[in-house]
Amino acid sequence: MGEPHSDARRRHLRAALEQMGHLAARLGGDGVCEAVAVCLAILDAPGSLDRATLAPALQTLFECLSRMFHAGAGEVQGPLGDRLAEQSRQAGQDARDLGELIRKLGLTSN
Repeated sequence: MGEPHSDARRRHLRAALEQMGHLAARLGGDGVCEAVAVCLAILDAPGSLDRATLAPALQTLFECLSRMFHAGAGEVQGPLGDRLAEQSRQAGQDARDLGELIRKLGLTSN
């Protein structure tokens, strides 16, 4: 029989985080690399997934991605710069949305 659904989701998230980490390493996004490492450590902790810890770490990751893309957009002109600027806006919005969800679910005391 197949593996439990939560194991598949955890593997999928791990793969996505690893890809972000590789991209950030190539672009010199040290803050993103650190945020990815924190998320992976939480994801790999034994036992059930601590969502109350992972959610704020993911929010931090999106904030770091937004800054990285924003910096890249400032260095590049044309379609690539436009794409990086859009990615910066989207990552920033994702971070804000995740922060709101964290507050609504009571996963933080903020």
